[in-house]
Amino acid sequence: MTLVPRRRSGAFVLFFWMRGCSVCADLWTNLRRRGLLAQAVRVHRIDVDKRPKVADCYHVVATPTLLAVRNGRVVRRICGYGGSRFASDVNRLFRAVDGSVR
Repeated sequence: MTLVPRRRSGAFVLFFWMRGCSVCADLWTNLRRRGLLAQAVRVHRIDVDKRPKVADCYHVVATPTLLAVRNGRVVRRICGYGGSRFASDVNRLFRAVDGSVR
């Protein structure tokens, strides 16, 4: 069973969420509204109730969680939704996927 995309090269974002989580739904809507999901960056949605092994593999303890993965390594992580710096943190996460931010 493949838990996550097994590419050693390439980059993508993992979006960990769960059904019934209104904060997760708000975040997904916000990402779509801001056009981040329309970028060339691949975003994989992972329901933690249906794929708990994947969540454990990435040490996800709360939803929503966003992970930027590049060349098989997590390069940036955001847990939760909100705060004064959230928008800039999300922008940095998506830029980290394409390698423009470390």
